[in-house]
Amino acid sequence: MAEAGGRLESLVVVSGERWTDAVVAAPLAGRLGTAVLMSPPAELRADAAEFVGRVGVKRALVIGPSGAGGGAQGDGRGVGGEVVSALRAVGVSVERVVGDSLYGTSVAAARRIGAAGVLGGRGRTVVVASGVVFADALVAGPFAARGGHPVLLTPPDGLNPEVARFLGEGRVDSAVVMGGTSAVSQRVRDEIRALGIESVPVSGASRFDTAVKAAELVMGAYSDPAGRECFSSSTVGLARTRVPFDSFSAAPLLARLCAPLLLTDPGRVPPGTADFIDAARRTHSTVRLRVFGGDAAVSKAALVADLGADDGDESVVGAADTPEPFASDCRPAGGGGHVTTGFPLHDEAAPSTGSVRVAVLFVDFPDAVAEHSTHAEVENLPRVEEYLGDWSGGRLDVEFVVLHEWLRADKGWEHYAGGGHRWLHIEASQISVDLARGKLDFDDIDVVMTVFPSDQFGIATALGTVTAGGREMPSFRMNVSHTSQWTGQRLEIRSNSWAMAHELLHVLGLADLYGTRGETPPRRSGTKLTAFDFGIMGLQSYVYLDNDDPVLQGNVPLDPTVYPFDHWVRFYEMLAWSRRQLGWLASSQHRCITADYVVVSLDPLGSKKGRTLMAAVPVSHDKVIVAEARADDRWSPAFANSGVLVYAVDAAKGELPIEIHEPDGSEVISSLPLLTEGESVTVWGYEFWVTGKTGDAYNLTIAKAE
Repeated sequence: MAEAGGRLESLVVVSGERWTDAVVAAPLAGRLGTAVLMSPPAELRADAAEFVGRVGVKRALVIGPSGAGGGAQGDGRGVGGEVVSALRAVGVSVERVVGDSLYGTSVAAARRIGAAGVLGGRGRTVVVASGVVFADALVAGPFAARGGHPVLLTPPDGLNPEVARFLGEGRVDSAVVMGGTSAVSQRVRDEIRALGIESVPVSGASRFDTAVKAAELVMGAYSDPAGRECFSSSTVGLARTRVPFDSFSAAPLLARLCAPLLLTDPGRVPPGTADFIDAARRTHSTVRLRVFGGDAAVSKAALVADLGADDGDESVVGAADTPEPFASDCRPAGGGGHVTTGFPLHDEAAPSTGSVRVAVLFVDFPDAVAEHSTHAEVENLPRVEEYLGDWSGGRLDVEFVVLHEWLRADKGWEHYAGGGHRWLHIEASQISVDLARGKLDFDDIDVVMTVFPSDQFGIATALGTVTAGGREMPSFRMNVSHTSQWTGQRLEIRSNSWAMAHELLHVLGLADLYGTRGETPPRRSGTKLTAFDFGIMGLQSYVYLDNDDPVLQGNVPLDPTVYPFDHWVRFYEMLAWSRRQLGWLASSQHRCITADYVVVSLDPLGSKKGRTLMAAVPVSHDKVIVAEARADDRWSPAFANSGVLVYAVDAAKGELPIEIHEPDGSEVISSLPLLTEGESVTVWGYEFWVTGKTGDAYNLTIAKAE
């Protein structure tokens, strides 16, 4: 409004659900010297009504159809009669600009603009863009609004007849065709040229690059009222690429500022976009950024990391994304123990980033002698190193320093056990260090792992410190048998990399996530009660599966005398939340949602694309809700279902600090708790709804429940 002088006699109104109307409205608003107001289809918001009255609007042009979309009008509801009536009630005259289809509406808007503006030496110029993909038309908005270039939409595979008739009237010299041939086909381009109109292609390898190409096309093509070069890149608009709502109204504002609109991912500025801004900085002493949307839309951390942005950069931030006073960074306070599901990690925890050297020592006892080699116990250590290196994104480099020798304690195992069972306490770890002195240099060791014969012991436990050379260091004790419960019989030697990784993660500060809400659910005839563990720390959900469910194929049934459920399926890919705690997610890979309504695109956890892997909603200083996408991963067994996993974190709790909320509120469900397209779950007053997929990424709407 400051750029508009504080008064607007006319206004262009579009629906917040129809991008096709918004992009063709931009040049019309530019020609009228006004703004584009986005409205819900069925109501004029109170703040919008106040704005209309405050700035003195007398006339409104409503772009697009009324009521439901679909068919020729495209998707999304148009501005309804309720909005029109509300505008008229405050003294605004209303006229609707609409055609028989979304393409006809673009022609109707073009006719209201009048003669197309001139673009440099190309004469009277229009913009032609796909009516299927919004990003290309969106980035044309600022220069289309500045130069009075109508935006005409067409199907990708052929020029729309109404658009063709408009172009054939002889009042257009050139057409800027936005996007590559997958967006606007070669056939469309040929049809434009057949009308005697120059076709000017603007396309890049991606939508980000297309936006850069558009900015370069119009650089210096216009002048402002003072005669200064327009679109000189001294001011640049920035908006996220997948969701158009933030930048619906950007074009008229950027047109006044002579600024192009570039695109970005919420948590990462693409290289081409960053390169354009870097080049602008080399030309101008100061480059002013206008960022559309809040921190959830375009992360300030990404601007700092990828652009070197500072406090001098200006943002246009919606009030809905203003952080709440609690846990606004989605770092809930933990319970204060040595392990936690919150923040910070305990100060005695081993480093979770950088290089960590783990001494591996082997101890047996006079009355529990190992009858196998030390190599058999730890044959999978390289897999543990690879696993932690992979899921840390290379941020943690674990090196196991192995002393391949059975060290014999001088006392029987019961001396080191508590309560007469084979759960060995910290003294057993200390004796391993004492026996290894002179055989291993502990000066550069960070953690000690003590291993007992797995054919004799069935335990694994972490925590505690040992002393070597006057230094204290964290230690954990374990055998690496797959069986974790001693049954009174000798156990098969089985090197279990997951148990080793799990216990080491305790030493890094992570808490166990397993536990029960009470009694284990009963078995049910005709089904298999299956425990699913998500993440290596044991986030568990019980599921009733049919006997022939493909998920169970190849999964060995459990011994019913030992286990209270029939099958146990473990997905070892680490929870995004655990990786966030350990500092293994880049700032661009997680989003803290403080808006009441937001749409997030989540890549699967195993994705190497570096895009958003986790969305979190803070609820209080110690509670947060987390959503992440799961898919088949090389660290986990293949399974038929993929989708979005939503769970609640209560970092103040010791038992069950993280829980999966089932859609029906029950403890046991009939399928995996992974939301697929059209499914939703409500957790702590927030609804999480999967609206679709874009490639491998899940489109997730998060809304505060009313």
